[in-house]
Amino acid sequence: MRHEEIKVLLIQFRPDDARDHEFDSTVQFSGLKDEQIVKFDALTQKVSVDLLDNINVIIVGGAGDYLLSNGDIKKEVDDVIILLKEARKRQMPILGICFGAQIIAVAFGGIVELRGDDFQESGTFGITKNLHAGDCPILLE
Repeated sequence: MRHEEIKVLLIQFRPDDARDHEFDSTVQFSGLKDEQIVKFDALTQKVSVDLLDNINVIIVGGAGDYLLSNGDIKKEVDDVIILLKEARKRQMPILGICFGAQIIAVAFGGIVELRGDDFQESGTFGITKNLHAGDCPILLE
């Protein structure tokens, strides 16, 4: 699939202007055009597996106001987990950013726990693609 044909579902959990910043950053750093990214606000919109139709990639964004380890926004998280499990059945690439990575971990059997300030990371961290990523549409060179 060519880069310009990719359609991304960006699942967001942000109740404020950070939602627009997250979208703009996704556009900027993915090299995609605005129209290639479908924004989905998990706090206000109903989750349905129909969201996956005509989508190639899912990005599950962050949530500065919520902690998975506290059980915040449990219904919204549970609904997104159902969607992620369906996406996995369809063999769709999924990328989680911060809160999104935690949701993906829980969706597929992991445990997220708060272990104190010494174990927390915050800020922006670069990632690189290794040979195992192959032609993954999320992780372009």
